[in-house]
Amino acid sequence: MTNIHDKPRPVNYRKIWEIHHGQKIPRDDQGRSYEIHHIDGNHRNNDPANLKAVTIQEHYDIHYAQGDWYACMMITLRLSLTPEEISVRSREFNRKMFADGHIFQDRKWAHERTMRRIRAGTHNFQGPATQLKKIAEGRHHFIGKTNPVYKQIANGTHKFTIDNPNDEIVTCPKCNKTGSRPGMIKWHFDNCSTVSDKTQLTCPECGKVGRGGAMNRHHFENCRESERRLKIARSQAEKIKLKQEKKETRRLREKFRTAEKKRLKEIKNLKKIAQQEQKLRSLKKPQLQCRYCGKVTDSANLTRWHGDNCKSKSQLICE
Repeated sequence: MTNIHDKPRPVNYRKIWEIHHGQKIPRDDQGRSYEIHHIDGNHRNNDPANLKAVTIQEHYDIHYAQGDWYACMMITLRLSLTPEEISVRSREFNRKMFADGHIFQDRKWAHERTMRRIRAGTHNFQGPATQLKKIAEGRHHFIGKTNPVYKQIANGTHKFTIDNPNDEIVTCPKCNKTGSRPGMIKWHFDNCSTVSDKTQLTCPECGKVGRGGAMNRHHFENCRESERRLKIARSQAEKIKLKQEKKETRRLREKFRTAEKKRLKEIKNLKKIAQQEQKLRSLKKPQLQCRYCGKVTDSANLTRWHGDNCKSKSQLICE
């Protein structure tokens, strides 16, 4: 049986194009590298005559015209589009793929694909036993000197190996309880709730008295009382700040009202002074007496209503 991991590495067709044309793959006006398109659609045919350098948009247009919706969806991710535009195009391509008959709609094809993976020992439902068997036979894809996992498998520290340090059974020296290393380190040893000397501990935040790992886990630096006090202090600081802002607003409003009252009072006083001055000016005018009716008034009124215009003069003439 042939293992899928024994397949040869894919050929770098971009390098083939560069060697054939004697230049590096060009870039577009946005600084994006051109893509290499297989003219006949066969990715294994890396003949230089079958390779063509095109921009990302040209590559997208070629596959769109051919109806290759999956390729269009993959190229869309490399275009300078917003997430909303990529989502709209992906829905469009999925509808077209299902309309043309998606490969996932063929149950026979899916069954054959699953059986091939099971026979090859690469199905993810086969569990760690299959992985250990592949490691023992030397055909696991992690086995390779260039992979850092190779050293872990070689010295027996990898999690797939039998001698896993986390499977070691340890005993707590304070309560004598046994268990696997991760759980025991989390809940026992320094964090064990059973203390042999029964030393009483007091939390400086909430004042609770207790002993053991429970106090260390739930009090001191991890005490909820300190968080509650911090929240109260923050809320009080916010209230004080809000109160100061309101006080400052009231002060400014009162200052504006006082200035406005002062301005109105000054305007009223100026009007009053103007009236008094006008009255004084009227009193200083020379007083004259009409020779027809004998009324005493200033020269302006005497000229307008008395003298030759006096009503008493017309009555005298009539008599």
